[in-house]
Amino acid sequence: MEKTRIILVEGPQGVGKTTLVEYLRENIAGCDLFRLSGIKDKTKTGLEKNKKRYNTLIDYMSNCIGNGIDMVFDRSFASEQVYSSLGFKDYDFTAVFEELTKKFNALDADIYYLNLYIDNLDLYQKRIERDHHHGYIAFSKQNCINQQAAYKKVSDYFKTFPNIKVYDIAMDDFAKGYEQINKILNITLK
Repeated sequence: MEKTRIILVEGPQGVGKTTLVEYLRENIAGCDLFRLSGIKDKTKTGLEKNKKRYNTLIDYMSNCIGNGIDMVFDRSFASEQVYSSLGFKDYDFTAVFEELTKKFNALDADIYYLNLYIDNLDLYQKRIERDHHHGYIAFSKQNCINQQAAYKKVSDYFKTFPNIKVYDIAMDDFAKGYEQINKILNITLK
């Protein structure tokens, strides 16, 4: 029996995460899609809520391993680390993030971390102008650049864990990005 795959899709606003997770949901047989949003509480209470939330989520993942269903996550505890490190939260999430990463790495699953980014900053600007977003965090070119750098730090940290397969994928050209993802996840289109 093949191992359960757990796929985290991360990256800054406007990089194409939502489109990608929909694509994965449609092209991976037996796949659940989870869309996570941040807790609006930016205080120390929010830190405790997120610690409990993500520990519970990793326990849930563990309980689902072996049921024949892969799991795709649109954002994860990595986003909490990114937004905390950029000062959008009133707390430091680093210690909790490191604990969660160890627990996540210990899961008996094929774990993939897909860090999406855009190389061409002019293209980034065009996507920002085209897309409409919720406004929790100002959607600007500089914020996206800062987020991209913070996600790269998370990606580099995950690379130090043996059970987490990390891929940094440029999404300037969606077709090329998807071709790379198809190879990584062994997706054969019909």
